Amino acid sequence: MPESATFQIQSVRSLLNSVAAISIKYDKIAEITGERFNVFGILGLETREVRTHSRFLTEILNPRGSHGLGDKPLKKFLEIVEITGFDSENASVICEHHIGGIDEEKNTGGRIDILIRAGKGQMIAIENKIYAQDQPNQLRRYYNYLEANKANRGLIYLTLTGEEPSALSNGSLLQGKYTRLAYRDAIVAWLAEVQQYATAKPLIRESIAQYINLIKKLTGQTENAKMAEEVASQIVSNEENLKAFYAIYNSRLEIFKLIAEKNRTAWEAIAAARGLDKPGIEIDGKRFSSIYFDNSLMRGKKIRIGFQFDGDMLSKLFYGICDNGKLPNETREVIFKEYTGHFQAGNLGASWPAWEYWANFQDGMKLALMLNTPREAENFNKALAEKLDELLAFVKKITDKI
Repeated sequence: MPESATFQIQSVRSLLNSVAAISIKYDKIAEITGERFNVFGILGLETREVRTHSRFLTEILNPRGSHGLGDKPLKKFLEIVEITGFDSENASVICEHHIGGIDEEKNTGGRIDILIRAGKGQMIAIENKIYAQDQPNQLRRYYNYLEANKANRGLIYLTLTGEEPSALSNGSLLQGKYTRLAYRDAIVAWLAEVQQYATAKPLIRESIAQYINLIKKLTGQTENAKMAEEVASQIVSNEENLKAFYAIYNSRLEIFKLIAEKNRTAWEAIAAARGLDKPGIEIDGKRFSSIYFDNSLMRGKKIRIGFQFDGDMLSKLFYGICDNGKLPNETREVIFKEYTGHFQAGNLGASWPAWEYWANFQDGMKLALMLNTPREAENFNKALAEKLDELLAFVKKITDKI
């Protein structure tokens, strides 16, 4: 081996040892502070928009909620979104408010994630987005509902980082007709204020603390972010470390390919046991890496069962029915309707008529560690087989309808 290559390997080892020491330090901090313990994560509810986020926010906003804080949380929220003159004391807060079937032009109907209303002429609608995609004319439909009831006091688009809604959701709704709000900043700050109201109610206070920690995790504000800063400082501290970083970075695709290869035999066995063809395994650590399962029947229907990563390095895993946009809209809507009715969850995307995030496998590092360790990989592959069985049962159910 050339001397330069040997030196580079030594530099890589040295950098890895330094980074490992930093990682161990932050692992100990997480253990001491209890950061890893989060009831929402344990129950697999981290990314559930309705079951977790909308319901939790609805309860805290509700003046007659079980928190016993009256309208103080709602008042503080109204301050943050700069809505004045709203009757918070007599307000009601509804999760998943149905406003009728969606019409053909998609100008009316749907479900408002959170609706706050108080007396005549006072409504606030909140569209709550964690990871789900926007739906056609979503904001436009909710705006039309508020206007039709002559009760528009605010339309809020709530996301993790406060991004703009897509044109698909906006439906040509002009800027100024809605307010963008971020979990990362506004919701964390609001809940910190609500915590102060609950100082004499430890169960309420700690429940809010757990939820704040969840939001910080989803928005990269935990100790992991501090660790990333320290690792970055270590890398740029000298030329050897920076070169070693590039050597590791340039090997990242091969790393994930090797991890996938370790599991190929297991995935092929899972498919064979269910009468499916060999799975399509396209995993290299890039966004949209995936595993697809199908057979001749599914291919005839132009669908596959897929497991795909919406982030890089095996992060944000989701599953569902994939058609690569080949099916007509009418068929895609049938699949979506059947899926959401069957599983009580689901999203519609350009290549996926029905999909949802797999809450237990959103952290790419944890999943990579699982798949790289044979005993832990067995646990993931058992879960994969069970999820595949659920999706196969669904496909069988809809075969005659598409």
